[in-house]
Amino acid sequence: AAGTASDKEGATACAACAAGTASDKEGATACAASDKEGATACAACAAGTASDKEGATACTDCAPGSFAAGTGSTSCGLCAAGSYAAAAAATKCDLCEAGSIAAEDGAAACTACPAGTSTSGVTSGATVCDACAAGYSS
Repeated sequence: AAGTASDKEGATACAACAAGTASDKEGATACAASDKEGATACAACAAGTASDKEGATACTDCAPGSFAAGTGSTSCGLCAAGSYAAAAAATKCDLCEAGSIAAEDGAAACTACPAGTSTSGVTSGATVCDACAAGYSS
């Protein structure tokens, strides 16, 4: 059945594909990261995708705000505060630029600091906007 495979000739049962791999062909000899008929070998989910289910027939893109840096991921990690991933299937998170922040983990975008505040000299990866001191403005 799809999601299973056996590489032993004459086997009476197939094993479920491991998390991070898939099989979409009945009678497959191995699992693969593929959604096409005829998969014959196991392959890891591509970077930017993950699968946490054994017997999966496809890997899922990481949502914006999350990433999978390498192949064979079983889950997507959240971008840390101060960073973001705008698009789905990200392989890394980018740091927020000076004057903008991502206050919490899992940001899909950075937010500009409001008037009267700044990232206080932090050039990238800021998590808070600080009020300008008396005698200063933004």
